[in-house]
Amino acid sequence: MFYDDIWNVKYLSKFQWGHLTEKLAYDQKMREQRLKSETANAKKELQFYEQKRDLSKKLYKIEETRIKAISRLDEKASGASNPEERLAFEVKKEKNLAKIFKYSQKREFKQREPIMHDHYMNKK
Repeated sequence: MFYDDIWNVKYLSKFQWGHLTEKLAYDQKMREQRLKSETANAKKELQFYEQKRDLSKKLYKIEETRIKAISRLDEKASGASNPEERLAFEVKKEKNLAKIFKYSQKREFKQREPIMHDHYMNKK
């Protein structure tokens, strides 16, 4: 039935069936490795994002509690009859405001300094 279909197939000495499938197997392994590395990178990015999100929540809660403390100090200062007590409350309020400013500055993530090429080459 297929007598005329395979008339151009030549005999190759020392040729095995594995030679035909070797390229396909190599491509499959490379694809699997590439997928593994991509999923690992995606996991790292997700983990980094989650860490920064959690840090942001913590800093926001700290700032919120500081603002509440400031409002309580304002209430106490307005209710204080003694000027020394009022001054003490104002000092505490200023300290809390300074801490809020300090925490809000921590939210800015600074870029690292680049490593000089010569410095890197000398370390090796």
